[in-house]
Amino acid sequence: MELRVLKYFLAVANKESISAAAESLFISQPTLSRQLKELEDEIGKPLFIRGPKKVSLTDEGILLKKRAAEILGLVERTENDLKLSEGSVSGVVHVGSGEGDSFSCIAKCIGLTRKKHPGIQFRVSGGDSKELLEQLSYGSLDFGLVVDEVDEKEYNSIPLKTKDVWGVLMRKDCPLSKKKCIVPEDLKDVPLIVSRAEMLKKENIKKFGLFEDNKNVVASYSLLYNAELMVEAGLGYAICPYNIENTKGYETICFVPFKGAKEVNSYFAWKKNQTFSKAAAAFLDQVKNCLNI
Repeated sequence: MELRVLKYFLAVANKESISAAAESLFISQPTLSRQLKELEDEIGKPLFIRGPKKVSLTDEGILLKKRAAEILGLVERTENDLKLSEGSVSGVVHVGSGEGDSFSCIAKCIGLTRKKHPGIQFRVSGGDSKELLEQLSYGSLDFGLVVDEVDEKEYNSIPLKTKDVWGVLMRKDCPLSKKKCIVPEDLKDVPLIVSRAEMLKKENIKKFGLFEDNKNVVASYSLLYNAELMVEAGLGYAICPYNIENTKGYETICFVPFKGAKEVNSYFAWKKNQTFSKAAAAFLDQVKNCLNI
């Protein structure tokens, strides 16, 4: 599987048109069609559903699109790191993080690293812990800020001091805002806003007061900030991990923890036996220094 062909595949997947992709790649349409057919033959499965107006991806094509983007991104990063001058500490550090107060520590470390090494740039992307650990494994991230403990056989990690707890974000004028803690029964008949990642976990259905068919879920979110805005607009109650102190500045919303909710631990993680660029190594040194490690 050649990198060139992966670039061709991504161009078609993104444009949903072989002719448009061929034009952007400056190759002929028959040549591109032949390359795609050879790729499908090599894999042994169809990657595209060829319609009259556009092409769409099969399940295998969707998987390859994700992997191809990661592979090509890693190749580009490697080339850029190798081109840097030997004496400079510069380049791009890729950090993934879920939303939560724990990122404030990492943001501080980013700022301190930039003061020491102005040539370093940071690319911060979001995602849940499963997605971030997967990206660490494939090398598309240098570091990830994840919740709960990580597999010590595959990753190194540093526990962070800031902690969140699971609970419900709601408007201050709703009845549940007067409670000191929330139990699942409180949420049986109220509209819920749930993280996309958490909504799919079966073990959370009873714990968070969800119905089996999620009929009380009116919206889902991937960014906690969007959940805050939906709650503020009166759409429903958002289930999320949160730092209680974070809502003190809000006039209209508040956070109530679940009864017996345990603190959510966060870890700064990276793949074991990772070969870091100078920029990534400098950032890791700064994180360790901030955390007195």
